[in-house]
Parts: sequence; C-alpha cells; structure tokens
Amino acid sequence: MAWLTELGRRFWMLTHRQQFDADLEEEVRLHLELREQEQMQAGLAPKEARQAVSRRFGNATLLKEKSHMAWGWEWLESFVQDTGYGSRAMLRSPALTIVALLSLALGIGANTAIFGLLNAVMLRALPVKDPAQLVLLGKGMSSGITDDFARTQLYSYPFYRQMQRENQVFSDTAAIFSMTNGVHGFVVGRTESEPMNVQLVSGTYFDTLGVRAVLGRTLNDGGDNSEGDHPVAVISYAWWKRSFTRDPNVMNRTLKLGATIYNIVGVAPPEFFGTKVGEAPDMRVPLSMIKEVPPNFGGYKDNFSESLLIMGRLKPGVSIVEAAANVNVLFRQILLGFPDAKLSQENLQRLDKTKVPLMPMATGLSSLRRQFSEPLQILMGVVALVLLIACANIANLLLARSTARARELAVRQVLGARSTRIIRQLLTESLVLALAGGALGVALASVANRVLLRMVSGGLDPIPLNVSIDSRLLLFTVAVTVATALIFGTVPAFRATRLQLTDT
Repeated sequence: MAWLTELGRRFWMLTHRQQFDADLEEEVRLHLELREQEQMQAGLAPKEARQAVSRRFGNATLLKEKSHMAWGWEWLESFVQDTGYGSRAMLRSPALTIVALLSLALGIGANTAIFGLLNAVMLRALPVKDPAQLVLLGKGMSSGITDDFARTQLYSYPFYRQMQRENQVFSDTAAIFSMTNGVHGFVVGRTESEPMNVQLVSGTYFDTLGVRAVLGRTLNDGGDNSEGDHPVAVISYAWWKRSFTRDPNVMNRTLKLGATIYNIVGVAPPEFFGTKVGEAPDMRVPLSMIKEVPPNFGGYKDNFSESLLIMGRLKPGVSIVEAAANVNVLFRQILLGFPDAKLSQENLQRLDKTKVPLMPMATGLSSLRRQFSEPLQILMGVVALVLLIACANIANLLLARSTARARELAVRQVLGARSTRIIRQLLTESLVLALAGGALGVALASVANRVLLRMVSGGLDPIPLNVSIDSRLLLFTVAVTVATALIFGTVPAFRATRLQLTDT
C-alpha cells in the first residue's frame, strides 16, 4: 500500500501548497538558527557563524524547489500555473479571444454535430443487455410477406418455433414482424382515435434482449403460443409520457385496435426504442394477435408465410461461426421437414446453394445506414476541412500576438527560462483556448444535431433517433479539441522562442 500513501501525500501537497511552503520555511529557519547557535558556542562571532551556516547549508531556494519536486507533481503544478496565466492572457486580448472562440466553436461544433448523427446511425450500441451477443438470421434488409422457398431474410412463425426448440447455440431467440403496423386505435374511455405504431413480436422478445419493464411486466413466451388468445400490450415510455402523462395507473387502462380490446401490462424503459435504429414503435403486442391488429395479416400457422426477422443471443463461448454452422444445418432440416414443402428440382437446387448468414446485432438494424452513411461521411470530411481552415486562421492570429509579446518572452529567456518551458506554456494557453472553444462547440452541437435531424427527416415529425451527447461523442470532441490546439498552437509556440535576445 506504499503507492497509495505516496499518492495521498502528493494530492495533499497539491491542495495545501501554501501550508507546505509555510511549514518548509519554518523548518529551514529553525534549522539555520540551530546551526548558527552551535557555531557561536564553538567561538565564532554571530556574523561569522551566520555566514558559515549559510555556506554549509547551500542555496535555500534550490532546496525548496527540490522539496517541491520530491513531494508534489511539478508538471501538474506548472500546468495549473500555465492555465491560470493563459486564462488571464486571453482576458487581456478580448477581441482576439472572441474571434478565436467563435471560430473554434463553429469548427468543433460542426464536427461534433455530424459525428453525433454518424454515431447515432452507425455506431451506438442498442440499449439492451450485452448487445454484442445478439445476432440476426439473414441480413435484415427485407420486409413484408413472401412465400419463397429457401429464403434467408424472412421466416415463418412455425419455422421460428422449430429453430427455437432445436438450436444448440442460442440461449434465447426471438421473432419480430418485419413491418410496423401504423393504425388508428382508441384508448378506451376516449372518443377520438389516435395514431399508434404497433410492432408484433414473439413473447421472448424482451427476455432475449434483457429488457425489463419500468412498470408492470413485459411479454412472455406463453403469450404467442395460441392464435388470437393474448390481447396484451407493452407500451413505450415515450408513448406513456405523451398519451398518458406518465399515469402510474396505466395498467388499469385498455386499448382498442380494430375490434379487439388490449390490456396494457407494462411500460418499457425510457432508453429502449427497439432493435431498429430510426424506428420507435408505440407498443408491442404478441405475434399471436397478427390477424387481430389492422391491417389484419394472417399466416400465423402457415409454414411458408415468411414475414418474420429472427434474432438469437449466443450462448457463452459460442462463436458466430459455430452458430452459423448449426443454424444452416437446422435451416435445411426444418424446410425439408414441412409436410407442405414444394420439393421441386429447382427448389432443392436452390436449397443446396443457400447459406444463412448471421449478422451481428450490437448496433441494431437500420435502413438509415444505407441512406445516410455515405452523405454523412462526405459531410464529415467537409467539416474537418472547415476546422483546418479555422485552425490556420487562429494560428495566424497567435503569430501576430506572439510578435507583440516578444519583449515579455525575451525577458523570461534572459532570466533563465528554457525554450521548452516557454513552448509548454504557450501550448497550454492554446489548449485553454481550444477547451473553451470545445465547450462552446458541444453546446452548439447539441442544438445543431436536432436541427439537422429535423432537416433530414423530411416530414412533420423528426426521425426517432437518439442524438444526445454520450461518452463516445464526448471523447471524440476532446480528441478533436486537443488535436486542434496542437495544430494551431505548435507553430506560433516554436516561432515565439526564436528571438534575437540582444535586439529585443
């Protein structure tokens, strides 16, 4: 635990610098007085004794500096001093500071805003338990209903049930109807209908994702094992807030979709939007109710009414390659085992050539990626160029400012300051300026993200996309800010130390 004691000692030194200096000053004074008394007792005159003690003790200032280095963090203390000095220097040049801050805020803010959209569409993990363990059968690029033989994008409900029972690689599986049903339903007790986006899912949907309700319960596996017998719904937190104003008694309310009354049994967590980025259904009901929810699709028991996406959670230690091998064996066995399978020569040849790909589901599904990934990458390059132009302009301003500070810097060098120390101070000043601009940029990006989202949505309601600031976005902003400080601060810092001291 010696390192912990050392760490505590250095932190104490950092926060009690004045007390340490006073104690050290008192200790040095007492030591000198004691030695002086010993010399006087040996027969020296007071003046001679003081001189002898001073010669033997050495440079007191140097010893104090060595004590600071031994007890504290010299680099951190220097950084704090440089930060304070840099902040005062910024206040002494308000015009330059305002221009630089506005340039940095626009450059860093634009980069943060575009990266925020890129992060939301392509990089952000699903708000579920261990999203890296989720995989999708197929590529998830199709929706609708088909009856094609040996299709690897969409699957029937009987196929899903057999895959659920017979696979050896998934701890949990779930099925999702590939389309969201946009209906006009009623909250029982109200006279006017409301638009509702309804998603049909298997009873294992929430358990597979590891999502728990904030109120009530989620769906269960028994909720879709018999057709039309389970009229229950789990509503989203956003819809609960919008339509029920967070009524804690919402479990006593019912909904009417088509001719069927549904009991609300739970409310999903606020961060959970589903598995498809850019879509946020208002409620989820069991797949067994597929014929009861408008527009009343059928095919619940049809072996080849293929309309479902199937996902699974890998068992611990099972790789995606091993899972794919097991799934493909079952895919062939299940299709050949259906009594109504059309085993023509053409279909059998197609089955022999078909392989079911497994796609990672960590970041969810999204049609927005195909639509926006390339434009966002191009925009990212454009705003990076804008930031480089801003850095060049700020570097020119700092070069002009360093000329005005030539006398100050020359005096510091004459007094003994090393070039590296001055460069470090000037880079710290640039970092302070960049951090202030970065903070303004984050504030600007938080507004710009929502404006951009409304612009690309193309409708009255924005795409339900989470563009809030998260840890990845903050790390990106910090990295951009530090890089920006180095870009616009390095050249002025090095140029400022190349002075002709005699002339200056």
